[in-house]
Amino acid sequence: MMNATGSFTITYTENDGLLYPDLELPEQSGEDIGRFGRMRKRYLKEHRKAYYSLLGMKLELNDHLREINRQANEQIELVTSQIAKA
Repeated sequence: MMNATGSFTITYTENDGLLYPDLELPEQSGEDIGRFGRMRKRYLKEHRKAYYSLLGMKLELNDHLREINRQANEQIELVTSQIAKA
C-alpha cells in the first residue's frame, strides 16, 4: 500500500506463528484481447518466453495484447478499404 508520503508500506498477517505479507495485484481491465491479441500471446509464450514473462511481471501483458489487436484490426480495415477502391 502507498502511504501519504508516496512510499510503500507492507502489512502482514500472522498465521501459525509466521508473518505473511498482504499483497494485492492492481485491477486488470476485463477488456477482451481479441483474436490477434490471442495469436500474439501464443507466439510470445512459444518463441519469446523472457519477453512474455517480463510483460507479465510488469503487468503490461494485457495492455500490449490489446494494442496489438487494435493495430492489426486497423491494418485490416485499411487494406480492405484500399481493395474496395481498386
